[in-house]
Amino acid sequence: MKWFKHMSDSLDDPFIQELLDEYSHLGYVIWFGLIEIIAKENGTNVTGKVNISPEYLRRKLRTSQKKLRKVLDFCQANDRLKVNYCPTTVGQLSGNSPTTVGQLSGNCLTSVGQLSGNCLTSVGLLSNTLQKKWEIYFPKIMEIKDNYMKDLQVARKKPSNHKEEEVEEEEYKEEVEEEADKKRKKSSVPFEEILTDLNKQTEKNYRLTKGTRELIKARLSEGFCLEDFKTVHLNMSAKWKHDPKMNPYLRPVTLYCASKFEGYLNSTVSMSDRGQVSRLLEKSKHVFEEFAEEQRRENAQREAVS
Repeated sequence: MKWFKHMSDSLDDPFIQELLDEYSHLGYVIWFGLIEIIAKENGTNVTGKVNISPEYLRRKLRTSQKKLRKVLDFCQANDRLKVNYCPTTVGQLSGNSPTTVGQLSGNCLTSVGQLSGNCLTSVGLLSNTLQKKWEIYFPKIMEIKDNYMKDLQVARKKPSNHKEEEVEEEEYKEEVEEEADKKRKKSSVPFEEILTDLNKQTEKNYRLTKGTRELIKARLSEGFCLEDFKTVHLNMSAKWKHDPKMNPYLRPVTLYCASKFEGYLNSTVSMSDRGQVSRLLEKSKHVFEEFAEEQRRENAQREAVS
């Protein structure tokens, strides 16, 4: 069972109120943390019973064993669960079941303190050689399981032969599909492709910030497309890239500005902008073309007079 219903009015429950009064937030954490641990440990075979290491519980719930036992004793006194702190007897070790403390692995001990030639100072040292497990029974987990199954049916997620693992697998697939659908919708806006092209053309390293996303989305909503962005990058890089004064303006906030974007898109890029000829040569070319045009007009006027 991967989830259970947590009522929004749990804090109004008299038991929870008393638990909080007695142990503050620690009691609340231990109570609901224990429910989660039992449900997880039971897996698909939910019985409400679990044998678990107190050290594991201590680390998982971030508290001491002493405080943990106090809260568990409180819950047990209120008939919310049952706990057996010593489910393993001193006599149980390596599969043997001696009838007395003195019998262990076929050896007769003359006293509790003798074990395989070693002198134990107390019975406590013997019990420490055993792996401690607490036996916890949480009857209410069955009610939680029933609510879990009912909720699945209400949501029309009908379990196959009441096998919860199949239901959970179906839920997982639905979640994966929903997440993939969200990613597909997000990827319909080519943020990464636009910024990658900008950085390539300008030889810069702009990141995809929230402000840049908003500018891109705004221009796309106006009808511009990916190719328009690439054209703006190409045009303005050709004009400003090698101009120390204008190079700093090769940035998203300038290029994607609402009042400038279309102008940049339709900007004329000269041969000198592209680096095909020098600016001096291009200027000389313009001067020559203007001179040639003027001569053509004068010749046309003379021909008209004659």
